[in-house]
Amino acid sequence: MFGKIALRDNSQINRNNNFQTFPQATLLLFRCATGEAWQEIMLACAPMRPCEKGSEVGPASEDQCGSHFAIFYFVSFYMLCAFL
Repeated sequence: MFGKIALRDNSQINRNNNFQTFPQATLLLFRCATGEAWQEIMLACAPMRPCEKGSEVGPASEDQCGSHFAIFYFVSFYMLCAFL
């Protein structure tokens, strides 16, 4: 869902923090679970974000790789982790 977002050095989704592989996604979610900049990561996964070059996107999405589900996902993930 978030694996095709373009990696940008000035964004929270960059070459060190991304969802492109399972280990990288796990580390990024661990970072969110500890409360480190989870809001910025959520906004970096929001709609209207550019796609990584060479990724296959559907015709309806054009060059937009974010998701409206990101806000619900990250808020609920953070709340769940905060109360465990």
